[in-house]
Amino acid sequence: MYLAIDPGGTTGWALFDEKGDTKGIGKIKGHDDFLDWLEDTVHLHEPPVKVFILENYKVGRSGGSQFTHSFSDVPTLQLIGAIKRVAKKANITIVEQSPNEMYIGLRYIGLWSLYRAGGKAAHVPDEQSALAHGVYYLVKIGLRKHRLDKDAKE
Repeated sequence: MYLAIDPGGTTGWALFDEKGDTKGIGKIKGHDDFLDWLEDTVHLHEPPVKVFILENYKVGRSGGSQFTHSFSDVPTLQLIGAIKRVAKKANITIVEQSPNEMYIGLRYIGLWSLYRAGGKAAHVPDEQSALAHGVYYLVKIGLRKHRLDKDAKE
C-alpha cells in the first residue's frame, strides 16, 4: 500500500493498493487530527502501508515566502517531522516530492487544465494534490499507467 500526503493546515491524502489502484482520497483539518488518523491507518490497515509519498516544503522556495515565515514556527515543517517519525517507527519508506511534481501528476490524471485556467495557477485542493503526487510516483516507478498510456493501447 502507498499513501500520498500533501501536508498543511488541512492535509490531503490518497491511498493506493499494491497494484497502484486508488483506494481512497480525503483531507483532514488540523495537525493533531491528521496524525491521529495517520497512526491508526499505519497500525490498523491491512495490508500495511509500506510507502509514504510526501510533498516536501522548503522555506523561501519562491515568492518571497522567507518573509512570510519570519518569526514563524513553520507548522507545516513540524507536521512533516511528525510524519517522518511515524514512518520511522512503523518501518515505512518515505519518498519526498517537490510541489512542482504535483503538476505532472495533474496531467496524468487529466486535471491540469482545471487548475491552470488562463495560464495562471489556481489552488489545487489538498486531496487532489495528494492524488496527483501519488499517481506521479506510481507512474514513475512503472506500477501504474497514466491515462494517456491507457488510451494509446486501446
